[in-house]
Amino acid sequence: MRGFGSVRCPPEGAGRFPGPRLASIALLSVGACRTVAAPLRRCVVELTAAALAVWGKTGEASRDAAVAADEWHPLVAHLVDAANVAAWLWDHWLPKPLKDQVAAHLPGGAEDGRRLMSWLAALHDLGKASDFQSKSPFHARRGREAGLPFAERTKTPHSLVSAYALHGLLSEAGWSAEWPSLVIGGHHGVFPGPRWRATAKRALVYEHPGWAKVRREIFQAVTGHLGVDVREWRQVNLPVPVACAVAGAVILADWLASTESLYAYEGAFPDDYPQRSAARVHGVREVMGLRDVWRPDAELASKAPSEFYPTRWPRRINDPRDVQRRVLETAQGADGPGLMIVEAPMGDGKTEAALAAAEVLAAKTGADGILVALPTQATANQMFGRVSDWLKAQGGRTTVVLAHGKADRQDDYRTLLLRSVGVDECDGGITASRWLSGGKKRLLAPVVVGTIDQVLLAGVAVRHVALRHLGLTGKVLVIDEVHAYDAYMSTILRRVLAWLGALGVPVILLSATLPSRSRAELVSAYARREVPVPDDAEYPQVTWIGAGQRSAQAAEAKASKADVASVRFHDESEDPAGIVPLVRELLSEGGCALVIRNTVGRAQRTYDALAAAFGSDAVTLAHARFTMADRRAREQSLVDQFGPEQKARPSPHVVVATQVAEQSLDVDFDVLVSDLAPVDLLLQRLGRVHRHEDRARPERLRRPQLVVAGCRRLPDGPPRLPAGSVLVYGEHLLWRTAAALDGKAEIELPRAIPKLIEAVYGTERIGPDSWQRDLLRAADDERARRESMELAARQILLPEPDCPSLARIGDIGEGHEESDAQVQATVRLGARTIEVVLLRDSGRPGRARPVSGDERQEIPLDEAPPRKLIDVILDQAIRLPQQLTEAASQTAYTPPAWRRTPWLSDARVLLLPADGPLRLGGRLVTYGPALGLEDTRA
Repeated sequence: MRGFGSVRCPPEGAGRFPGPRLASIALLSVGACRTVAAPLRRCVVELTAAALAVWGKTGEASRDAAVAADEWHPLVAHLVDAANVAAWLWDHWLPKPLKDQVAAHLPGGAEDGRRLMSWLAALHDLGKASDFQSKSPFHARRGREAGLPFAERTKTPHSLVSAYALHGLLSEAGWSAEWPSLVIGGHHGVFPGPRWRATAKRALVYEHPGWAKVRREIFQAVTGHLGVDVREWRQVNLPVPVACAVAGAVILADWLASTESLYAYEGAFPDDYPQRSAARVHGVREVMGLRDVWRPDAELASKAPSEFYPTRWPRRINDPRDVQRRVLETAQGADGPGLMIVEAPMGDGKTEAALAAAEVLAAKTGADGILVALPTQATANQMFGRVSDWLKAQGGRTTVVLAHGKADRQDDYRTLLLRSVGVDECDGGITASRWLSGGKKRLLAPVVVGTIDQVLLAGVAVRHVALRHLGLTGKVLVIDEVHAYDAYMSTILRRVLAWLGALGVPVILLSATLPSRSRAELVSAYARREVPVPDDAEYPQVTWIGAGQRSAQAAEAKASKADVASVRFHDESEDPAGIVPLVRELLSEGGCALVIRNTVGRAQRTYDALAAAFGSDAVTLAHARFTMADRRAREQSLVDQFGPEQKARPSPHVVVATQVAEQSLDVDFDVLVSDLAPVDLLLQRLGRVHRHEDRARPERLRRPQLVVAGCRRLPDGPPRLPAGSVLVYGEHLLWRTAAALDGKAEIELPRAIPKLIEAVYGTERIGPDSWQRDLLRAADDERARRESMELAARQILLPEPDCPSLARIGDIGEGHEESDAQVQATVRLGARTIEVVLLRDSGRPGRARPVSGDERQEIPLDEAPPRKLIDVILDQAIRLPQQLTEAASQTAYTPPAWRRTPWLSDARVLLLPADGPLRLGGRLVTYGPALGLEDTRA
């Protein structure tokens, strides 16, 4: 027998099980010596040769080709590594709110919490002491020689064996709770199901009984080594949300302990290994690329708005707006975590207000991270720069992550990744981490800016959901444009809010416009009960409910400016070219017009007609069917010409856009012509008109104007709508919006916003008598559509956070990246789409040309492209519309020579002919720099 480690022994008989008495040598782990206050005394802890022969990792499974197949790391060594990593995470990374919740359920408080975390991490792979050992034939032979008891392999997942073995061992010590078993049973991302014990028992019926003895021996050694008395915790029962986050910490500890650069394969277990493992654990920070957590300024958090905002935004905010004051004061008046909903007009500084409130709530709750979630990659990219500037003003040294599938293509973020170290003082000491930028690890970074998908994945039963909960715990979550999500996504969001409420995570929701019903649903979701929510507050308003409170409060604020926008309808046929005389009239004295169409096809046809009338230099087109290169260049050009820094805008000029102009661009125009859309989106679009002050405007456009097009009013019924608009929004909201605006010559902003929202999204009768039959039929259709979406979401939701067991959390599959089709299908309901790299045949075998940028460049398809061309290739990415997806999935391909290039290994090329269109199914596809991707019937 060989010595394993010296520990503080539990009281006589505590944590003991039938078996041979053990002995010890003088070795202490960092976990034991940091948490034990009483003097240590010797205790016998030895392992047999058989137990020491059990492998935890082998070269056969290593991703490093330099590791020989016969190299191995003993299971006991891996368990010691995991325990030490978990202790390091407790000391240096785990958020205080989570540690406080764990400690509150343990008799020894924080000391017990640290020991518990190490103990659970150390036991996660206990089930590898089973027929799992036969997975490595080479090492199985060595194990047999050492006396390991092999039988016919049961093929039971070792995570399930871990859970079953631990449950049996703890039951002998008087435990009835199963949560520790489920925590370690979920360390591969999926918790055992409701009948997990019966399943494991049947699966192990033919297992050699000798394995149970080996597992008991390892369990006793690890438990004693960490100074754990299992009898002291047998009444402990962590709530399911806390246990889920703890399971996430166990997963993280396992991943880090499995990192070969941190813990190399040892071979035979050395006598001094616990000491060596403890010494290496400090390399965790370097592996994670973790500079520091985010540290809010507790002193500043108590300052008045007049001091707080100029400190954080010295060049932007000298005198905070009333909305910003109310938001900060609401956060300062909070007793702890809670949910805040900020409803204010576009341009009133909601983003800065949310960041200010986040810092205050973090200081109050002990949170050391923040996550800002937005609807799209484009909005996330823009927000990343704003959050980086905010961090810069703090002078902190923290790690940031941009969390979406195209994050590596954002220039500022890519610069941080390429440096892989902290930047200079002018960048506030922020850094990015390649390790934390990967897939499910993104939310573990202290500061995260990403798409809403990253948040919604914490509300569905995807693999490793516990890791996402760990990432959210200890952060302040800010969600922008919360009104922009459909019934499917909103159902998932409400479940996420329920779990975050249970975990005490502060949440801030931002919206320019929000129906009262939606506001009440969001508040009740966080509170996990129906609660009264004020619905009579004046707009703008700030709603707050603290964790555990039974009612919400609302604070009114004054808008930064009041205006009156004129409104009129322009009857239009299906042919968008009919809009030309209207735009010519509006811009008769010059000025800048924004024309928003509900579909790409309508936008392209409108652009053609306007370019013919005004000239192509005076018309710009923006939509989502340009390649990444062209879209980025167009959006930057729009900001350069119409953004906040540009005083002299081109005139006359027309920008024709789709919904991309609703959220992602900070631009200013004199007049808006928009297809009929739901009223909240019309108001959002109207926020791009007269957005910036001190602009020279033509006399006839000195007041904001909204012209509603994209419909034709009828004398005996609701307006006739283009088929594309109906497909996107449905008839119900479009017709109710038309009814709410019918007869109005002007809108008082922002005062009229709540009434318009309630009129459209409420259930009161609206519109003329001649519309009612059609409106009732459309309402029924909308109700059925919404119920169908909610039902689809409920099929994949996590259970409520007060569910009795982690075993109730199912698994609907894997999800790696936000751009993956499976992830899209999980959190965004809709037709499947495909992203391709769009290239043009060069006429030479094995060569293609880009469709955007320098089309003279040749891109090799039959060999790995040189590094200088990788960015060019990735810039040709484009997401195809639904009608092309099926055919493109069969036609697009990944060149075999590209599979060896990490950046291109999953890229799918769609090759256009050198001249003329590509026939794709029953469609003809072309691409040009003016219109982007076009598809027509063949």
